[in-house]
Amino acid sequence: MLKKLFLLTAAVVLLVAVQVGVGAAELVVNGGFETGDFYGWNEYAVYLNPPGGSLPVYSGTYAAYFASVGYDGYLSQSISTVAGQTYTISYYLKNWGGSYNEFSLAINSGTLAGSVLVNADTFDWTNYQFNFTATSSATNLTFYGRQDPTAYFLDNVSVTNAPVPIPSALLLFAPGLAGLAAIRRRFTK
Repeated sequence: MLKKLFLLTAAVVLLVAVQVGVGAAELVVNGGFETGDFYGWNEYAVYLNPPGGSLPVYSGTYAAYFASVGYDGYLSQSISTVAGQTYTISYYLKNWGGSYNEFSLAINSGTLAGSVLVNADTFDWTNYQFNFTATSSATNLTFYGRQDPTAYFLDNVSVTNAPVPIPSALLLFAPGLAGLAAIRRRFTK
């Protein structure tokens, strides 16, 4: 009986420790554009591929695409955040190439380092992930893109709380296991 109680308690402690490493709920509305429109987003010169069309999507039925020539289109959304909290943004991007192209992501008014692409070669769906720290209760995400004369495709935009790294979760798990071992030794004597 004591052995079963010990194993059950160890399982609960492990489950709690692992949950610390799991991210929080999704903050972006309609990040895969699966409503069939730009619900939740503000857009200018950005388009949705038609269902069943020949334009690529990463997953689902829809993806946004930036195909403006001579100027940037944009796609933006304001999300609720907590000042000082770290968040992870993830998105999938595909580039059909073109004589001149640019793509970037701004968090509030600052361009996110590493997100800027200028005259990038053609590439298939690529996942981009960045961490950022919120500075207020609302954070504005803005994607900018221009493609002369083809397109950048954007899909599966996601923002979540950055998870606590698993090593930190294990720091919580280790003392719990040590305590359980001490209790087991005490009752088996």
